Amino acid sequence: MATAGPPKPAAFARVLEVLDSDPPKLLLLVEDQIRQHPSPQTPPPPPGALLPLDASGNPLSLSGSGCSGNLSADALRWRKPGHTPSRMLLLRFRQQMLRELRGWFDEQEFLEVETPLLVPAPSPEAQFQPFAVTVEDASTPAGFLITSPEFQMKRMLVGGFPRIYQICRCFRGLESGQRHNPEFSMLEWYRAGGTLKDLAQDLEGFISALHHTVSGLCGIAPPRLPKPPWHWITVQELFGLHYQLDLDELPDAARLRKAAGAQGHADCLEGAESYDDVFFRLWDRLEPTLGREGPLFAHAWPLPLASLARELPDHPGYADRLELYIDGLELANGFGELTDPAEQRRRFESDLKNRRTSGRDSVPLDKAFLASLAEGMPPSAGMALGIERLLMWLSGTQDIREVLAFAWDER
Repeated sequence: MATAGPPKPAAFARVLEVLDSDPPKLLLLVEDQIRQHPSPQTPPPPPGALLPLDASGNPLSLSGSGCSGNLSADALRWRKPGHTPSRMLLLRFRQQMLRELRGWFDEQEFLEVETPLLVPAPSPEAQFQPFAVTVEDASTPAGFLITSPEFQMKRMLVGGFPRIYQICRCFRGLESGQRHNPEFSMLEWYRAGGTLKDLAQDLEGFISALHHTVSGLCGIAPPRLPKPPWHWITVQELFGLHYQLDLDELPDAARLRKAAGAQGHADCLEGAESYDDVFFRLWDRLEPTLGREGPLFAHAWPLPLASLARELPDHPGYADRLELYIDGLELANGFGELTDPAEQRRRFESDLKNRRTSGRDSVPLDKAFLASLAEGMPPSAGMALGIERLLMWLSGTQDIREVLAFAWDER
């Protein structure tokens, strides 16, 4: 393999300003760096002009391959002067992070896989609003964009793959804001025969390695990160500490809502009827406090929130579910996987009922996934991590659009 040489200089520069000097000088934007150069021509090119650069990075005359332009929209979208770190720098870091993530999983002997983005049946969970894809002149949707590659990857576990991972695009409607974009990137991985402790160690391993990498990058100040192992706490313990509520005594929505109201939290529970609604109204108040002293694993979630996780055999009423929080930001969510096809079907049917109750459209069930579970899925653990959220935390960025090439409203 040929050895890479020094980075090639940029091919073009954008004129930001013509300085009032004699001879005239130009303030240029070269990639995301501001530089000052003598004007290569008289009269000088106007602000917004695009100038070619020679092999040494010096601007050439506007004639030839140069062109006029302006300084609106895309010309400055990824490199606004004074905006540090620039989106261009963060996108370079994104590329490096993805390369290092793949290297880490390769060293752990995982197989990188690609599963369909367009599927016949999405997750039926009520909190998701999947994107239906239609084809012109077709009477029914062609399928749905995935909210996660989970179902297809678990079918591969049934097929005998021991360790698999994937980095792919996922789509969730109505999820937008500083921490959400309807289209985003997901890292998802599975260990057949593994446990959530194994996956927690995976998280500790590659996040620590990426933190070391970002510490050496100019323009990015990484956050503090304690050495592993990181702290674990149960959801029951968290509710006891923050709300003085014992979840063991509050197994349904009515009792949880009444007890939380008695503790002074009725204001956030208006209109909350289901257990999910009541719980997550309270969780939303608690979440910003999590992981402030260091990364925190929240484990053992109430069984109504199990999703696709198994029930903990030594802790009835709670699911083998784990979430990682750092500085109030949820980074990852994983399960000790449910392998019982009958229980999985029951949960799917309950999800469909919840969708109807909440006014959401019904969706088809993934019969191929249920049939695959019936063939026998090995005890396994799986984890999903939001790529953009990890980038945000590592770079100290507060808005997800800063780590995306195009946010939802910029397409």
